[in-house]
Amino acid sequence: MQSPHAAPARIRLMGDSFLYTSPGIVSRACRHAVSLIFSAGHEPVEVQWHEGCTRSRSLIVGPFVSRVLNALEVPFVLLDLEPSHPNFRHFALAPASASVQALDLPEARPLHQLALDFRDGALAGRALDARLRHSLQVLADAWFDPGPIDQRVTDMMRSIDSRACTSLEALAQAQSLSLSLTQASRLFSAQVGIPSRAYAVAAKVRAASRYMGSGRSLTEVALAAGFADSAHFAKVWLRSYGAPPSRYFPAQRTAVDAWGLRSH
Repeated sequence: MQSPHAAPARIRLMGDSFLYTSPGIVSRACRHAVSLIFSAGHEPVEVQWHEGCTRSRSLIVGPFVSRVLNALEVPFVLLDLEPSHPNFRHFALAPASASVQALDLPEARPLHQLALDFRDGALAGRALDARLRHSLQVLADAWFDPGPIDQRVTDMMRSIDSRACTSLEALAQAQSLSLSLTQASRLFSAQVGIPSRAYAVAAKVRAASRYMGSGRSLTEVALAAGFADSAHFAKVWLRSYGAPPSRYFPAQRTAVDAWGLRSH
């Protein structure tokens, strides 16, 4: 549910992440991504989840946390990091005390200011991308060092990204991996922070998001992204974002940053 006084929301797609700003919303979702949420007003944003309620002007939510974002009258900016993002592991693998936490580190302040500048339209294009990469890396380095990723896991991720329907069985049997199914599954989850099956679904959602603002029908988007049909696509999208895909495809209720339509 969006604020009755809401102006159109805006999103910038960056392939392995996106920035989304809205004048206010109440949303129920369970994302495969790491989400960083920043209040763009004087009031904090509030996230309800199974362990209670967390309120802060800057929040971080881990992957697969069923949550309700309460910000109906609070303008906010959401930064979503897909599992393929180079900083995803810094947050998803951190030994956190809770799945929803306040971002109270000094290193988070530049990222919060970037969110405000994005919301106000003061930062866009390549300047936005460059500043986002730098600010996010500073926070990630202060948050947790996941260590280098196993090359075999990198190979599995690349195979899934190129063919989102690739099964773990097929990946495990690849000559370059020489792993059993159990070994491949455990290695992937331990190194990435989510199971390979969830990563494959995330890859499809990421592929679908590239068609925002394209004018394509839901069926066209679903098939192009690798979903079996539009019904399956709608179910996964609703669970991930708390709103049906019809809000984004093909109806353009969300302004898409033209720069964000190119791949990085």
